[in-house]
Parts: sequence; structure tokens; C-alpha cells
Amino acid sequence: MKRIFVLGMVLVLAACCGACGRIETGHVGVRTDFNKTVETGELQPGWYGAVFTSVDEYVIKETELALTDMTPKAKDNLSLKDLDVSIFYTVTPGQVAD
Repeated sequence: MKRIFVLGMVLVLAACCGACGRIETGHVGVRTDFNKTVETGELQPGWYGAVFTSVDEYVIKETELALTDMTPKAKDNLSLKDLDVSIFYTVTPGQVAD
């Protein structure tokens, strides 16, 4: 009975201290050691365990950067009344740790 209690306490402390976690779909994880060195390779979506390391999660989905209501002026003082621009970018999943 005592062993089950100790095992339960270890699991609760591991969950509270961030020793395990889940990477969502459309994200990758990058593992960093306690001495701040980044490990090569990315963690794919799913569960991970990190006892002596930390894992940072990065978005690799297509992301929109919207620039709206801009009124640019040219050199000869011509202007556009309203300019809206959307920029879409993605991050290559295999190069996040680099």
C-alpha cells in the first residue's frame, strides 16, 4: 500500500512540475538540456517526457500576418486611399531546432 502511495505522489509531482506534456497537432517541440544546449531533431505531436530537460513548443502551421488600413504615399505625393495586405508564412518542421 505504501508503494502505491509513493508511486502516486511521484506521478502527481511529475505532472505538476512539467516533467511530461503533450505537443498538439500543427506544432513541434524542441528539447533543451539543463545546461541550455538544444538537442538536434524535433519532437513530433504526441506525448513526451522531460525530467532533466525542458521542451518548447513552436507552431508550424500556416500563419497569416495581416496589414490593414495602410495609406502609403509615393515620392510624388500620390497616395492610395486604403491598402490591405496579407502575408502567409510557414516554418519548415525539420529546421525549427536549427
